[in-house]
Amino acid sequence: MTGFRPLRGANVKRLFVKELEVCMRIRGNVIAGLCVAALLPLVAACGDDDIQGNVPSSPVVGTWIARSLETPNGDAIEEGMSMIATVGDAGTISFNIYGDQLGICNPGPDCNLTGTWTSTDNTLTIDSNNQNTTVSYSIEGDSMTWIGTLDGQQVEISFNRIL
Repeated sequence: MTGFRPLRGANVKRLFVKELEVCMRIRGNVIAGLCVAALLPLVAACGDDDIQGNVPSSPVVGTWIARSLETPNGDAIEEGMSMIATVGDAGTISFNIYGDQLGICNPGPDCNLTGTWTSTDNTLTIDSNNQNTTVSYSIEGDSMTWIGTLDGQQVEISFNRIL
């Protein structure tokens, strides 16, 4: 067929993240999980020829979905909040937050926050809206955990890598 171009690498990833954001807006963790499950074969079936040889500068680089966000008041994800963190290789970071339970989005309940990040050892420093937040992180396979203080309260965020 002429005029037909298959989606590849970065284009598929952008489509995947956009579709995942739509699913996250539904705010149902079960539905969002089903959306991830339904979209993963799309990404897995496509080649990565657009980014061959591109090794991230840090293991935190990637797109991560929060599976729990523990505060002294409980798990905000269980209460209906959703968060996707995209950590870029060039030191950029963005958070897509839906159903904010912590007062991060102002106004809320949904927002997209952007900023920059730096890392030394297992410490990640995020600068967003001229506010620095430092967390310790650990990565095991496709799971990452952040532990730190957010707006004066201790938090632990567990993520799964989606890209």
